[in-house]
Order: sequence, then structure tokens, then C-alpha cells
Amino acid sequence: FVEPIIFKTVCGESSYPDEFAALQSTILSLSNKHVVAELEQRGTQIRKDELRQKLQAIQQILGSHSAFKKAEEKWQIQWHSTTNQLQQGFAWPIQKLAAYYADHAADLISNPTTSVAQTDQTTKVLWDDWAQARFGDALDEFIVKVNELGLPVTPLKNQLAAVRTKAPKIVQAQSELYIRQALVNPGNVLHRSFLKVIRFCEIILPLAAISWVGYQVFVGYYDSNTTHDHYLGIDFAVHSSLLILISWLIPWFILKKLKPSLEKSALRGITKGLDIAVSMIDSEVLQIVENVTGLHTAQLKQITQITEECSAGDGYKPAKTGSDNPLARMLIS
Repeated sequence: FVEPIIFKTVCGESSYPDEFAALQSTILSLSNKHVVAELEQRGTQIRKDELRQKLQAIQQILGSHSAFKKAEEKWQIQWHSTTNQLQQGFAWPIQKLAAYYADHAADLISNPTTSVAQTDQTTKVLWDDWAQARFGDALDEFIVKVNELGLPVTPLKNQLAAVRTKAPKIVQAQSELYIRQALVNPGNVLHRSFLKVIRFCEIILPLAAISWVGYQVFVGYYDSNTTHDHYLGIDFAVHSSLLILISWLIPWFILKKLKPSLEKSALRGITKGLDIAVSMIDSEVLQIVENVTGLHTAQLKQITQITEECSAGDGYKPAKTGSDNPLARMLIS
């Protein structure tokens, strides 16, 4: 107040003189429509100014939209480092798990109910407490970096909590899926195609040799019976037996030596499953960052829109009054 109006009033029962009548007279003199409308406009404008200041303060707390773009880059760098660390730690569990699946490949088919429980236990060897701790550290470090960018971390932290518990299930599902696929189709495509040709030869070559020997026996018997010459001797029998044996033995030997290793196939399946799981976890986190970015952008737009609406109502201009005007003396400047 520049020059406030002061009235002395007494509320108790006393004969002490007061200025209540002067107060009443001043209020009545100001209670016309123009003054009331001006007071309402002034109050509305003050509330708009307060709201605009609060929104500007909130906008500073929310940070900028470009900062969230940097948050994605921060996660990519953090996850790349964590992935390298996890791959180094997975070296021994992968070999152990591949050996287990190679030894129990038949059980996965013959006893599916029992194999499910065993698979759950063995998969925990892969994504153990150490791996879960490293993943949790990566998320915590990412949240710290987001906080350093001046962005709100509470929405991000709340949504990332679901990924913490979901990561082991993703690793288990993907590793088990690709292990089964690898055991069903061991080896690569070229290897399997070559083995199919050898299996075909394992049947066709002995049959061809037997057919040729049978034909020679029939022709020899016919010629000998016609010319009364000697029949086929022991040499022919020995060589024919060797031919049939070799025609079967060579494909069988190749199949035995080139049979795909179940352990190597399981190892390849686990590795592929882990790669897919790591990519899925990365996608889950990036999707959460994208969702939070969308919410952040929408909130910034709402704040900007409300701020502009508050500024659009700045048409209030107080009436020019002298310093001796009672209204000017009763309002805060």
C-alpha cells in the first residue's frame, strides 16, 4: 500500500469513539458497478499472473524436448556397455547349459512336463542374480543420467520397474525357443542338405550294388547253363560282397563323422536366443522412453497453451486514478 486508509473501530461495548461510520461510508461510496467490475478484473488478472508464473516454474522442472532425445542416446551407450559385460559373464553358463541340453535332448521330447521344470531351473543358471544385478545397475545408471539432463525421472522409474521383472522371462522364453529350434534342426542349411544327400546314397548305393551283383549272377548262371561252362567262382562272391559292403560303409562312415554336434547346436541356439532377448529388452526400454517422451511433449504443449491463454487475457488496464482516490489507496500496487 502506498498510502493506506486507516480506520479505527471498536468492537467491544465501550464509549470510546470509533470511525465505523466513516468506514461504512467509504465502502458504500466504492460499491458501484464500475468499481466492482474493475476489482473482479484485477483479481482475475492477478490469479492468471500467478498461474503463469507457476506454469513457467513447472516448465523449467520438466526440461526441454531435445533433452529426451539425448536420453535415448544415453541409454544406447549404457546398454552397449552392459551388453558387453553380460556377454563376458555368460560365457561359462552358456557352455554349461549347452552341455545339459545335449545330454537331455531326448527328455525334452519324451517327457515334456518334466522337461519344463528342468528348463526353468537350467535357464536360471543363465540369467542368474549376477545378470539381474548388472541389468538393474544399468537401469539405475540410466535414471541418474536422465536426472542429470534436468528431466523428471519419476515417470520413467515407475515404468522401468516392469522391465526389471520382465527381463528374466524374456531371456528364458527366447533361449528356450531357439534351443529347441537348434536341436530340431542341428547344423546349418548346407550341412543338413549334404547329409540328406549322403542318407540317400546310403540307401541307393547298396541297392545299386546289389542289383548289379544280382544281374551278374543271373547272366553268369544263364551263360554257364547254356555253354556248360564254369559257374561264377569264389572270387566273384568275395568281390561282390566287398562292393556291397563298401557301397554301404562309405555313406555310413560319412554320416557318423559329419553328424552335427547337439552341444554345438544347443550352444548356437542359446547364443541366438540371448541376442534376440537382449534386442527385445533394449526395445522394451526404448519404447518406455518413447512413451514418456510423448507424455512429456504433450504436457509441454498443454503448459504452453495455458500460458498463452493466460497472456491473451492481459487486456485489463486499471483506471487512472489519483493518489487521493480511495480505491487507489485501498489496493496493493
